[in-house]
Amino acid sequence: MVFEGNASDTVLKLTIDRIAYEMIGDCVTRVDENNPHFTKVVNRFGNLGPVLLRNGSGVRSAYAFECERLHKVSGNAKSLARRIQSETVTKFKEYLQRDPCHEVHLACVRALEDQSRCYSGDLGEAFDSLVTFLSNFPEGITDFHNDNFMQRSDGTLVFSDPFADIETYLGYRRGDYQHSRAFRQ
Repeated sequence: MVFEGNASDTVLKLTIDRIAYEMIGDCVTRVDENNPHFTKVVNRFGNLGPVLLRNGSGVRSAYAFECERLHKVSGNAKSLARRIQSETVTKFKEYLQRDPCHEVHLACVRALEDQSRCYSGDLGEAFDSLVTFLSNFPEGITDFHNDNFMQRSDGTLVFSDPFADIETYLGYRRGDYQHSRAFRQ
């Protein structure tokens, strides 16, 4: 869920996806905070405690952070996002039919890392950071879809939420919870 931030140029994000929150903390904040293809974090609020899932299907921890306000992709950033998404989703669907496991999704990211050599230097480095991050989270999967690519006002493509934990992903597929948007641009 996304809410207005403390400033006009920030938003507050609330998630039950631990991998998404760790991505902001480990990969973006510590590993590659200067890469223009990652969200700029203003503040991490951490684990806010347990929340009950829809229909009483379980309890998950909620996490929150404040980050820069980004924009929907358009123009060249949209073309690049579509190409990245197409390459990833094609492989993801192939492997998902077999079994959604860490090695499968890491293979998808590594395939993109190989292809990143034809992208600009910062984008290639961003893919390297994504592979490094996912290597440390065996329960993580790639989550490249339209809503997880954003751009800055200068047109720079940003990976806003490239991973999910498998439990969260499968929960959405089962209908345990659904996407909710409290904020729209």
